[in-house]
Amino acid sequence: MTDRAADNHFADSNFAVEDESDCAAAFDVGGTHLDTALINSRGKVLFHKREAIARKSQEAFINQLIRHNNAIQANTGSQNYQKIGLALPAVIDNGGKIIQAPNLPFLDGLNLLELLQQSFADIYHQDFNFKLCYDGTASVIASAWIGAGRGCSNLVTVIIGTGIGGGLLLEGQVIKGYNNVAGAFGWMRLEAGAEILTLEDLCSGKGLENRGRELVEYLRKLAPEEFAGSSAAKIIFDAAEKDNPRAAEFIAEMVDYLGTGLANLVSAVNPEMIVFGGSVGLRYQPYLKKLQKIIASRAQPVSGANISLKCTELNQHLGVIGAAGQHYFPGF
Repeated sequence: MTDRAADNHFADSNFAVEDESDCAAAFDVGGTHLDTALINSRGKVLFHKREAIARKSQEAFINQLIRHNNAIQANTGSQNYQKIGLALPAVIDNGGKIIQAPNLPFLDGLNLLELLQQSFADIYHQDFNFKLCYDGTASVIASAWIGAGRGCSNLVTVIIGTGIGGGLLLEGQVIKGYNNVAGAFGWMRLEAGAEILTLEDLCSGKGLENRGRELVEYLRKLAPEEFAGSSAAKIIFDAAEKDNPRAAEFIAEMVDYLGTGLANLVSAVNPEMIVFGGSVGLRYQPYLKKLQKIIASRAQPVSGANISLKCTELNQHLGVIGAAGQHYFPGF
């Protein structure tokens, strides 16, 4: 049930919370999985649980959140926290209504904030302080609060998994945008040969799968046991790191596209640092120096020369820490 991770912000799942009044329950709602945690005001993960999203209905989803909240209380002994934060892959209006959730369409049009407040009050007989945000925003909150971007006033996070998203911190303040969805970098358009495609089409897990079908088929035939059951992105990156020439050429092209997109981003907002996260984003770690060179050559010269690139060390806890950080990070 619990998921232990090797980072400095994780505590044993059966942890007696010393100051349970200063903790927040956090839900990171992904496209496929729900991550739940109890996190204290210093960003330490005291409990973590992961499960596939209950997608059958809105009721099933709310019931899953309640079950996970029960698991927090049962495993930590903490019952007095009032802060709850959620991060979702969705456009959420200021009243807590889901405007658009492409990967979770059963939530479209739902006032999630109102439903959560009512449902939790009925179950637990107390009022909770809920905060909801776009998951890209959560990523920059976590990175600036206790992650690789701590101390930065101008920070961008780029999260690459199935898709591409991220967040912005400018002059010490999290930028949510007019519709609370600033950081949807995957929609950036780039020229790719004779086509104009999005950055997500080119560099995400979904993009690698779609554009690399023939390559993946070739690699699977080459090493069927090694690559059995692996995602397209994992297969291609693993093969490239083992010097397979076709895979290496494919990844080099993806790095070039990503570098161009990042150069545009750097020119637009002049950040001090870009932090990468996500299952695919972390695979770009060996290519950070190459990306830095591409940015320096294609971005506004001063901005491009002064950018720092890092991968998050918060890994699977990035989303839950950011969700909780809505209550604690002073720049939000």
